[in-house]
Amino acid sequence: MNPAAPVTTIINLRFCREVREFRLPSVSLLFFAVLLLSGCVSEKKNKPQSGRIIRDKHGNEVLITGKSLQVMGLSPAITEMLFALLPDSNIAAVTPHCNFPVDGVKQKPVIQVMPLDFEAILKIRPSLVLTEEGITSEADFHRLKSLSVPVLMFSYREIQDITDAMDSIRVWTGAGKRAALVCDSLRNRLKKLKIQSAAIKAAERPRILALTWTNPIFAYGAETWMSEKMWLAGGQNALDKKLEKPYPMLEREQVLALDPDVIFGGSFGKMDSTFFTIYPELKRTKAYKNKKIYQLNDDLASRPGPRFEEGVKEISDFISK
Repeated sequence: MNPAAPVTTIINLRFCREVREFRLPSVSLLFFAVLLLSGCVSEKKNKPQSGRIIRDKHGNEVLITGKSLQVMGLSPAITEMLFALLPDSNIAAVTPHCNFPVDGVKQKPVIQVMPLDFEAILKIRPSLVLTEEGITSEADFHRLKSLSVPVLMFSYREIQDITDAMDSIRVWTGAGKRAALVCDSLRNRLKKLKIQSAAIKAAERPRILALTWTNPIFAYGAETWMSEKMWLAGGQNALDKKLEKPYPMLEREQVLALDPDVIFGGSFGKMDSTFFTIYPELKRTKAYKNKKIYQLNDDLASRPGPRFEEGVKEISDFISK
């Protein structure tokens, strides 16, 4: 007898010997055999599923099972995180908007996210789905949960939230030493940027208005991670006060009152023929008068991912012209 055998198994075997000793009629034996089998089935059904429970900062939790995880991100930023931390074989799929790293994303199945293709996600059966606030609607998030898809969500207010998210992915997936080195490197680079930026006086910092849309006018507010990127680059967000929404809609009068030194939203030529044609009075801003109108790399500007340092450098290069 195996000493590690479950107690119920030992009892069942002893019971079988007793049945043979008493030589009960065949019908009785059949009856007891059915009871024994029922016990085995019941035991299997009641056995808890093994794995690890992981949680995000919003209080959502999922059960991670299996050794070879298949992870999918529902945003290009998370896809970049996954490729930076995990072997390609652990990445289940990408979105149509994912384009970095180029060679990596080309090898993966593409799943639509606008609208979200629930059927395709269920078909690939990912071990874990990761998304971010503002990318997946609350309704879609809860529907994924109702379909038993293990899904967690990130949100970003500052760059440290990006490095925290990458640390979480590293821990949740059990990624190895290489992933730990990637996370440590990003934290050290962020620390270095903060030290360099601290030496720049507030009076020396140009005031920047970074647009997310031009008609109507929407911009990055004070409490966004882009605001910190501007600061690390040596500038400051012209929208320096907390507003009702993180990406507020602005009236032309508000833009005139802000009078930014720099505007990000498009090249000067493009903005001159479109944005400033719609809002000609905004030609009175310092940014227009000094031709400090620039087009940021949209991927670096909009993605809270591991390439944040490149985004900071791009802003720094523009405002130093």
